[in-house]
Amino acid sequence: MSRYHNRKMANRASKPEPKEKRGRDRRFAVIGAVLVVIIFVLLSFHFGLLKLPNGNAIAGSKLIYPSYIEIGEFAKVSDSNLGKANSVNVYFLSWKGCPIGAAESWVIYSFIHSNGIASGNSYITDNNHTSDPNDSFANTPGLLFTNFTSYFSDQKFQFHVAYVYGEYINMSLSQAISSGSNVLNRSFPASISSVFYSFQTGVPLGTSPGALPSAIANKHLTTSIIITGNNGTYLLEGALFSPGVLSGYTPSQVMATISDNSSSAPFTSTIGNGTAYFEKAVGYAMS
Repeated sequence: MSRYHNRKMANRASKPEPKEKRGRDRRFAVIGAVLVVIIFVLLSFHFGLLKLPNGNAIAGSKLIYPSYIEIGEFAKVSDSNLGKANSVNVYFLSWKGCPIGAAESWVIYSFIHSNGIASGNSYITDNNHTSDPNDSFANTPGLLFTNFTSYFSDQKFQFHVAYVYGEYINMSLSQAISSGSNVLNRSFPASISSVFYSFQTGVPLGTSPGALPSAIANKHLTTSIIITGNNGTYLLEGALFSPGVLSGYTPSQVMATISDNSSSAPFTSTIGNGTAYFEKAVGYAMS
């Protein structure tokens, strides 16, 4: 497959399967931004501001580098299983104050709860969490997780999480990326941390002219998900849905609505669609 081809999944559960992405027609629109990023990264490495995670992807694996990543859509970035063989692994990268991480925690919870993957809520470390009150979508209700292992569709299922910053981020770009990368390296295997790092610092997020990689645009590592299994590896950057749909709700209200399978709240269908899409991505990685 060409370096600039990218098989992506649809952004809605109704779309049946991943398809090839051809980004050639967009390269000229983002070439200026890409050059800026390249110069930034090269200078940062030269002066020792940034360091790549130790190690590369597992032997024999090849990464698929598109010319851009679409916001809120899973993209296939490798035909290889970057985790353990005969298992599906979900890697959730976020930070405690992130409103997108808070919003997407409900999709993860809904997927685990509806499929009976975990017994009880032992994988939840904080069920009354809210995002940074000073960030956009302030005080978005969410959950904080810990790692766990279970089974899904008769296959071993492993969930891994890394919160690379606390509730607030008060660092420069180089400090934030360096600090976040250190946590990332300690939390995930090199085959996974290197994928997060290389895409967040080297591949533009979004299709608009001048789009930058997510970590460069936001000045820190951002919420992202990798799902990897025997059928390959899928990456998500950006929000599955706007955290604004949860505005005004408490974590207990959102959890009760999902747990009771209630359709009374306005956010129910939004989280339901996100859950179906997430589950489809897990299925593609497994099959």
